[in-house]
Amino acid sequence: MNIFHKILNKIDWKINVSRSQKELKNNKLLVLNYKDSLDYLIDSKCSLSRFGDGEFTLMLNGEFLSPRNNSLKFQQADPHLKNRLKNILKDRSVDQYNLKIAIPRTLVEIDRNNLVDTSIGFWQNYLHELFYKVYKLLRKDYTYLSSQISRFYLDDRNKNQAVIENNVNKWKQLWKDQDLLIIESVGSNLGKDSRLYEHASCIQRIECPNYNTFQYYNEILDAARKFGKDKLILISLGPTAAVLAYDLAKDGFRAIDTGYLELEYHFFLTKATAETTINGIKIGEVETIQNDPFPRSENYIENKEVIFRILEK
Repeated sequence: MNIFHKILNKIDWKINVSRSQKELKNNKLLVLNYKDSLDYLIDSKCSLSRFGDGEFTLMLNGEFLSPRNNSLKFQQADPHLKNRLKNILKDRSVDQYNLKIAIPRTLVEIDRNNLVDTSIGFWQNYLHELFYKVYKLLRKDYTYLSSQISRFYLDDRNKNQAVIENNVNKWKQLWKDQDLLIIESVGSNLGKDSRLYEHASCIQRIECPNYNTFQYYNEILDAARKFGKDKLILISLGPTAAVLAYDLAKDGFRAIDTGYLELEYHFFLTKATAETTINGIKIGEVETIQNDPFPRSENYIENKEVIFRILEK
């Protein structure tokens, strides 16, 4: 970064901090809490597109005085992906597709009683600098679900066994007696542990490349349409999942962007902490990768459930 860009970056920071503090005082966002979000997802049988800090990072590229083209660990910045994500947030017809949009509940409330310190610190800094930019992207006349419903363990300060088991059982209600189509990145560990999906009627999976997944979007969408008929579709594809769930909902499918649900379930079962390491990777850093950090367990579901693979080019 040259001196000129450093100056622009500093100006950006000052402007955004000032405007973020002003908007936070007049915050009109409506986001359901964890319990109400999960209950809504179960009762309404809606589809779900999730937007978290990763999606916002990609959408905010080009929105600052200083040049920013930030990528994620597993998804490079892509102007087409950015525009797709922004247009989903602008769409006022999502209710017609029985689709709900989810954003972090922490945009309206940082729950200091229930979040771990690292999560509190992250969101305090995030809101301090970027809330103004994110706030402009969001509707003030819409009730969002919480995108953090798939984070039921690692960020939870209390880790109350009964509460977490209740949340897991609620997730299991979603696919009870359902035929599942799981669309995942290779090695994302979704659907490979039979205990989480024990109440599903059957599981089929589509495996996709685990890096720059959006590059293969048309192939993924075609495969989802082909194999997803009469199935509940669960998607774990990073930011691509938000777009895919949206397009499938418009086509009449029920599709849920599940995020790192399976990883959270594994953390819960193993009583992991952010400092726990698996194959040399700190669990607090696992969400920055899509490769499976776990060795196969006795509950591993064999590849016979993979009905289609999209190969990396």
